[in-house]
This record gives sequence, C-alpha cells and structure tokens, in this order.
Amino acid sequence: MPLSESQLQEAEARLGKLPPSLLQAFRESVASLPAELSDQQVELWLEEGFQLSAHSLRSWEPSADYYRLAAPILLSLDEASFRQWVATGRELAEHASAIACAYFRASPEVLPMLTGGQVREWAFLGDRLYKATWKSISLASEFLNLSPNLLKELTIPEMGRLVRVIESISDRSADLAAACLEASPSLASTLNQAERLAFLDFAGAISESAWPEASLYFQRGPELLTSIDPAERAHYLDLCARVAQRLGRQAYNLFAEGTHAFKEIDEAEHGRTIDLAGGLVGLSPIAAMSFIKSVPSLVDRLRADDLKAWHGAGLEILRQTQEGGEAYFRLESAKAEQM
Repeated sequence: MPLSESQLQEAEARLGKLPPSLLQAFRESVASLPAELSDQQVELWLEEGFQLSAHSLRSWEPSADYYRLAAPILLSLDEASFRQWVATGRELAEHASAIACAYFRASPEVLPMLTGGQVREWAFLGDRLYKATWKSISLASEFLNLSPNLLKELTIPEMGRLVRVIESISDRSADLAAACLEASPSLASTLNQAERLAFLDFAGAISESAWPEASLYFQRGPELLTSIDPAERAHYLDLCARVAQRLGRQAYNLFAEGTHAFKEIDEAEHGRTIDLAGGLVGLSPIAAMSFIKSVPSLVDRLRADDLKAWHGAGLEILRQTQEGGEAYFRLESAKAEQM
C-alpha cells in the first residue's frame, strides 16, 4: 500500500538533510512500492531505512540501494529476518559503504539461494577480505558482486574455502587475488564438487608457498585438467597439493607439465600413473612429477607390469640417493636406460 501523506512528509524531512541522490532514490522507490505491503511492513521498511541512512558518515550511499531493493525482499522475509538482513548491511557499512552497496545489490539474487542463518555467513565471508585498504574494499565488494554466480555452483562451506585462499593470496598481492577471484565463477561451473574441493586444496597450498603462480592456476587450471580422465582429476590435484606443500615454488609449472604428459597416456592408465607418482612424493616431489613426465616415453617401451618394476627399481635408488633417484625418473641416468 502507498505511504500516507504524513509518512511521506516525515521521510522527506529526515532524508532531505542527506545528499540529494538518496532522496531521489527514496522517491523513486515510493512510486513502485508493492501494493500488497501491509501498514506494518511499510513502517518497518521506513524505520530500517532511517536507521541505515543515519548509521555512519557515508551509510547514506547503501541506503539508496536499500530503498530501491528492500520492498520486494520484505515480502519474502519475516520481520526478524528482514531486520537481520538490514542490520548486517549496517555492519558492513561501518567498514566501507562500497561493501554494503554490493551486499544490498547482490541480495535479491542471493537470498533465495540461502537459508536465514547463511545470509549473515555469506556477507561476512565478503567482509573477511576487507583489510582497511581501497584494494581490499574492491576485493570484498567484487566477491559479493560475483556471489549470485558463485552460489549457483558452490555451497557456503565451499565459498568459505575459496575466500580463505583468496585472503591468503591478497596478503601478498591484492591484484593477484582479484585476478583469482575474477576467474572463480568459471572454474566453479567447470569442475564438479570433488574436483572443486581438490582444486581449492591445491590452490591453498599454492597460496602459501608459490603465490605468484596462483592467478595462472585459477585462470588455466580447469582447462589443463581436461587432459586427465575425469575420474582421476581430483586424484591428480590431491597429488599436486602434496607436491606443493613439500616443494613450494614450481608447483604450478609441474602441475601443468604433468597435465600435458597425460595427453599421451592412455586414460585407463591415468589412475595407476598417479598412484605410482604418489609413492615418490614423500622422498622427492621432483621425482614424482618427473615420473609422470617420463611415462609417455616409457609406455612405448615397457609393458604395464614392466613399468611397475621399472618404478620400483627407481624407488630403491631414490631411497639411497635423492640426486640419483631424481635423475633416474627424468630418464637421465644409465640405470634408467638399462632397466
């Protein structure tokens, strides 16, 4: 139902002390208020809007978005949930008005995807990226802007894992973190759940020890994985995460080189190849990834059972000498050729 004349006059008097763009947004929203709103709902809409606009120095900026978007949301939420939704926006506005604006703008698409308690959890995943710098404000806002697309594929716990990775990268480089975040909706829609979890685990390992490689991994990783048997992609990512945790830098390059090698290996052998490589990681992550790169050459010369025996001989050498074992698995030793 429309506002009464007294309600309209009071609202314009209170909002008229703030920048004109807010009053304009309010007037536009009044003209399009849903007719099915009750008197009580209209009062709630006005009251929460007044509190938001007066909350902090620049909270009038998200207030404009609130007025444009809040009335239809009020029809879908009970009073307690609606108050909590606005209160969360007020808290975000304390850090930065841009973050609160992004929150309100994303809400019409996001709220139907979440249960009541998850709304606040989602909002503060974005706020977690805020570090009191303008780049971190941009990063947190972009996370909220991208949330409608991310939530089509990711659960809130998966979103939490993604944010932890982005946060870790942003501690080193906000620009790289922004590039990784920009690529996230694409990887979320490309990978299945098991692959996503393994992808994020490897991303976490990269963000800790090889963060300059992170944006390449987010941008190119999903496409590189297409060379691996779908049933073994998560398996391979788990292997690469173990390599990254032990090795640090080079993790992405070794991952990429391994995916190229799998193009030349029969898909039926992908799982066993990863298992054999995994048996080497504890002694030498370099040897593990070198073995994968060598398999295309080996399968032309060895039967499946012979390949396992060749691997076992190299494992014994690796136990005795890391340098000799790594040379063996790179096919750079006489013993490797002899076997």
